[in-house]
Amino acid sequence: MCGRKEEMKIHHKLKEIIRDCAADPSHLSPEWKRALELIDADYRHRTEETPAGDVVFSRKIEDTLCDLFSCYHAFTDIIFLVDGADIIAEYSGMVDELYMKPEDFLGKKIGHLPLGEAGPVIADAIRRARILGSLQSVEYCLPVRGEECFYEARFFPRERGWVLVAVRNITDERRALLDLSASEERFRLLVETTSDIIYTLDNRGTITYVSPRFEELSGHAVSEFLGHNFTEFLSQEELPHIIALFQRGMKGETTSLYEINLRFSNGDVFPLELNVNTIFNSGGTAVGRLGVARDIRERKKTEQALRKRTEIIEKDLATAQLIQKAFITSSLPRYEGIRIGYRYLPLEAVGGDYFSVNRLYEGGLGVFVGDVTSHGVTAALFLSLVKATTDRICRKHPHDPGEYIRELNRKLLHNMPYSYLTAIYGVFQESREEGDIRFTFSDAGHPYPLLYRRGEGDVMTLENRGRILGMLREVRNGVQSVNLQKGDRIFLYTDGIPETMNSRGELLGMENLPALFREASRDSLEDTLDAVMGRLDRFRGERPYGDDIVLLGFEVE
Repeated sequence: MCGRKEEMKIHHKLKEIIRDCAADPSHLSPEWKRALELIDADYRHRTEETPAGDVVFSRKIEDTLCDLFSCYHAFTDIIFLVDGADIIAEYSGMVDELYMKPEDFLGKKIGHLPLGEAGPVIADAIRRARILGSLQSVEYCLPVRGEECFYEARFFPRERGWVLVAVRNITDERRALLDLSASEERFRLLVETTSDIIYTLDNRGTITYVSPRFEELSGHAVSEFLGHNFTEFLSQEELPHIIALFQRGMKGETTSLYEINLRFSNGDVFPLELNVNTIFNSGGTAVGRLGVARDIRERKKTEQALRKRTEIIEKDLATAQLIQKAFITSSLPRYEGIRIGYRYLPLEAVGGDYFSVNRLYEGGLGVFVGDVTSHGVTAALFLSLVKATTDRICRKHPHDPGEYIRELNRKLLHNMPYSYLTAIYGVFQESREEGDIRFTFSDAGHPYPLLYRRGEGDVMTLENRGRILGMLREVRNGVQSVNLQKGDRIFLYTDGIPETMNSRGELLGMENLPALFREASRDSLEDTLDAVMGRLDRFRGERPYGDDIVLLGFEVE
């Protein structure tokens, strides 16, 4: 028999036990809330049916606690009730979660159970709960069905040495923590060993993290940057652009690689290439930026060296271009009875094509067209040799195209091996027998001359096969002649014309040249040359020329 005050005291004690057993007393699970509701309902039932001042409470506190276990069957925690002699008197929980069967531990001392290393830990926690009179908590590990499981046990001291034990399986949580720890360790190793610098900014641009690599590269402490806004380390010229990129990134926009120059208080400048991504929280809100910064000082030095080298090359090319301009005939010689015109289109500042037209001392007009197998400064050097050589040969063999070509081949092999040249040399001379102009030429792997007969209005190819110069010690290229009448034209050119390619990848080709020149034929030689170049432009479309172009025209007046 006990009074209402004792009943109320016990009621509050039961509610306290439930809150103690809960994993998080401030946020009770539905099961724990249900237990409290049952206790409150039982208390109201007793007080409503029993006259005031004569409330009967027929059970001992221990028995009441055992009744309470009937409310715990749906709980995720396992509840054990240990008496003052360390004997397990009662339990509640899922059988599948138990380390051993209930019949193997109920009514037995904890110290006699095969709990391995967990046994002393549990026994010590029970002892401390009794002595200190306060909640004790421990973690331990047990093998369950061949798998290592982790548990958290909470020990609540009660009257007469009894202890209430709430055990919760924390295996998933522990493994998640271990996985997280492993991931964090891998991330730490990655950050600390990478050659790049890792950093983070908050949503205001404040620097929240800089990897240790920064100190190794810059010689400045990380502490100089942490807690500072990134804008403090940029020049006024860079600032608007970088701030705009940061704001775009915080809006979720993708930003490409970009460069900055960190400026230190001592005047040091540290150029970096940045690759930055936005950090989002679970709600999809941008909360900061994660970036990878790469030291580009060596690259900058290389770029500077390349710029200087490029400047030198450009100066060399300009010089070579001046040299080549001196080689290329700027004002064609006047020769009675023959009108001369040309078009020259170098692919680069210095091309590999060369031509010359000269009045011969013993009468006649000599014309040379050559195409070297290189461009740029190399071509200019080769052309210097070709010009000097052809000038000497022209004085030695002005009227013998065959010997002219053979002598040129010997000079090239001697002075500039492994360099090759296609060429053609021809002579325009009055024919005393026929009373007109005779064109005699020798070809060395060069595109064939084209002959336009005004009387017939037709264009034909003057084929004369010969070997490329600079490859064999001796060449025996043939010589061919053709008589020209008034209005007839001879066209000489380099392979840039037949090798012109259109947008579909089709070459113009040698076989199409006669028709092209026939269709481009005009009354004047100059108009015809312009028409040929115009048709080449229309044929290639948007595709650029692939090689230098030289086009020479000779018309008998």
